[in-house]
Amino acid sequence: MLTRIQDREWAAMVELHDHLSEAVFQACHAITDDELAAELITIGVFVHVWDNPAALSGPNAPANAGVLSSRMVAQALHRAVLWRVEEPPGELG
Repeated sequence: MLTRIQDREWAAMVELHDHLSEAVFQACHAITDDELAAELITIGVFVHVWDNPAALSGPNAPANAGVLSSRMVAQALHRAVLWRVEEPPGELG
């Protein structure tokens, strides 16, 4: 799958999304407690993979789809924590 995504094969990206989007979303939602934020972060993580196919090769490339999945969830969690830290608590009023 990594080679197919690196070759910009849309079907491979759809397959990755089908298998992983719920896990990425749930991880984000657990931290943000905000469905819209979790959805936007999830989209951002998948766009990042699509926009950076060169990251799927070379010495720092994920060894397989499982490693890519772990990295994507980790990236999503990092983005969710950043979102949570940057959000003001409660309503201003």
